[in-house]
Amino acid sequence: MNQHIKSIQEPHSVSSSDCEIKLRNIILDWSDVPLSWIYNDRFSSNAMNALSYFLVDAEFSMCRLCHESIPYIKDEKLIDDLKNFAKQEVLHARAHQF
Repeated sequence: MNQHIKSIQEPHSVSSSDCEIKLRNIILDWSDVPLSWIYNDRFSSNAMNALSYFLVDAEFSMCRLCHESIPYIKDEKLIDDLKNFAKQEVLHARAHQF
């Protein structure tokens, strides 16, 4: 059996990272960005702008999923990683909103 397939099938509840997730406040300044920011193409620029609004919902959904997973996890480091990841996703999602 492929090692990667085996690792997916066996549940892991231990953080594999020694790194600490550090929260960063994201501040986006769009004042110098033209409305047609993708090669001066209005359609492509507007399509990507619309997609970014849908991604905000996905980011908030990811945060809910992280918090709903916590009761099933035993490793305190992994729980801390999940909480910090969710907080960072909230900050990132809010950066999309004006």
